[in-house]
Amino acid sequence: MTMTEQTSAHTSEIIALLTESNRLYALMLDTLEKLSQSPEAGSDTQLHARNQNFNTLQNLIQKHDEQLESVRDEIDSSVGTINDLLMIRMNLLQKVRARNKTVTIQVEAIKSLLANEIHKFKTGHTALKGYRLGEQNSRTNYFKGTF
Repeated sequence: MTMTEQTSAHTSEIIALLTESNRLYALMLDTLEKLSQSPEAGSDTQLHARNQNFNTLQNLIQKHDEQLESVRDEIDSSVGTINDLLMIRMNLLQKVRARNKTVTIQVEAIKSLLANEIHKFKTGHTALKGYRLGEQNSRTNYFKGTF
């Protein structure tokens, strides 16, 4: 294989890696869009599946990015196709980062609301339990003097 053929094969490999990277990040963006929908927009099963899909994609992207990292110093961005793919990738990464921030804020808000509801439930349960104990003690004292 000549030097030109090796360079061409290597360029093709990098183009394939970048193309796959862009496909995975586009899928991640789509998954984040679905996760950002109101919880009422899907059943518990759908939400669980979306979360699993997100985690799976995250693992795939991490492995794929490791492959890209291994050839990072060999990427020639002066090649038009590679430069275009790098620009698309950068754009996708910015969108994923922004959408991930939005989803994180939404999740934190939901967690806060749930924590508040749990606290109210526990407080109400404790108050109700105290009321019942007081009621039982007064009934017991009422009957003590009659026997």
